[in-house]
Amino acid sequence: MHIARWLRRTFATGPGLATIIGAAGAGLALGTLPNLLEKFAGYMKWPPTSVLAAGAVIGVLALALAHLALHRRDGVGIVLFVPPAPRLNWSRERLEAMKGHAKQRHHAAFTVDVEEVFPDAKAGRERRELARRIVQARLNEDAPHGVVSAPVTFYAVVSLPDAYQLGRELKFQVHERVEAHASDAPTIRQGSVAQTSEEAGKTIFTAVRVDSRLRKPLSRRHARRVRRLLSFEELPGGTAAGSAHRAALVLELTPNTAMVTDPCAVASTGLVRHEDGTHRGYVMDEKDPWLDGTACGSLLVVRCPAGALPDERTDYEVAVTEISQRWLALLEEVSQREGRAAEGVLFCSAPASVAFGLGAVIGRRTRIITFRNDLPGRTRPVSAADNRSQ
Repeated sequence: MHIARWLRRTFATGPGLATIIGAAGAGLALGTLPNLLEKFAGYMKWPPTSVLAAGAVIGVLALALAHLALHRRDGVGIVLFVPPAPRLNWSRERLEAMKGHAKQRHHAAFTVDVEEVFPDAKAGRERRELARRIVQARLNEDAPHGVVSAPVTFYAVVSLPDAYQLGRELKFQVHERVEAHASDAPTIRQGSVAQTSEEAGKTIFTAVRVDSRLRKPLSRRHARRVRRLLSFEELPGGTAAGSAHRAALVLELTPNTAMVTDPCAVASTGLVRHEDGTHRGYVMDEKDPWLDGTACGSLLVVRCPAGALPDERTDYEVAVTEISQRWLALLEEVSQREGRAAEGVLFCSAPASVAFGLGAVIGRRTRIITFRNDLPGRTRPVSAADNRSQ
């Protein structure tokens, strides 16, 4: 059973299938050539020389096509290394692995390492903005008419909020038609996000293709697939004044037992602290992490019953598609019910590539809530509280 699973993981992939085809083609070519030589020597009357020649040609072509599939280089690979704050000592092993992969798979590859280029850049938005501007400047070289026609693959070693914001701020063609206009941001016609796999036997894979397919309804087959992957639950939120037109999307797509209870509590009440005064970790106001926010009247909670999505591109893409479509439908429902534009917030525990894809589709209508690892369990500093009271 273990051997069967290993064989399936190894060969049920693009490179694995290409290897099988190449081996079969080589065997066909090498097995046919001796017979072809014998036929030329006049020792055999069957099969005809033309049949043997065709077999040899087919074998050689299969071998050549398999080699191209295994070693083909295509498009542009962009590696992003953007720790959210200076000197966080993020591991650079994943960065180096992604750099090597990008160089092997793409005609052109470059790295934006904020720690190396801008070591003193401030935390958060400034660092992401610097990375985005470098990417746009590089892509503009290949987009004389405002549209990047070559495939662009992002290898992102970034925080979840930065992944979401980059998906929102970079211009992807997520509609059927694209209209180029004057802007410092070129439109990426064929975008995708790669990710490091956590599954045994896999390394780096293309997780999400960021294009118009993310806005199309799922086929019946994919709809059945997403029902096995995800569960959706709509919950009532807070009833405080100003909450009815606000909605929260809560994603639990990674193993984190505390993920759903805390963000649901924050979304329903707007309170960032527990009853004992300790912080929950979610920041509703970027200027002051201790300030409470406004409650949300509607919640959409998305869970992955298996704990995590399988590291397959199709599963990631159907997840992004179904989540974004259900969420946008909920926002539209809230807008019609309240007679005003709905305000959406996102509490996200998910792979970075999922956050990236969601940013491209729902980013214009939904603000992501940052989670800070240094805040949970802490009480508000007295000096900060005193300053607020003055």
